[in-house]
Amino acid sequence: TIVTTTQPLISGASLRSLAQAYGKDAEVSALAQLINSALQPLPIDITAAHSCSWSAIAKLDPELHHDYMVVELSSPFLNPFTHRESGLFARYSLGGHDSQWYWVPLAERNGVWAIGSVLTIDMHE
Repeated sequence: TIVTTTQPLISGASLRSLAQAYGKDAEVSALAQLINSALQPLPIDITAAHSCSWSAIAKLDPELHHDYMVVELSSPFLNPFTHRESGLFARYSLGGHDSQWYWVPLAERNGVWAIGSVLTIDMHE
């Protein structure tokens, strides 16, 4: 199951986990608020998905979706811990709990967007 709009996954804790993945340690709560204030929710189009069969939900409801494997994505943003990298957070959970977080780097090459090496980040909720 996938939430059909990007979610506000950028928090002080998620950014701190990203910083640690890049060998940095910082208090980033204010930075998370700044990034979130600049981002708008984006629609996620699953109609072109060919290799997976997704079921779409508008919003994660922990009671209703308690036994669903759910993917949530953040809007893309510039990685503040390295040069010239953008990406997004992906949160994979069982109905909103027992989540696993990922950093998905993105790059544009010849007008086509591509995904780099996905990092598992140590994010605890």
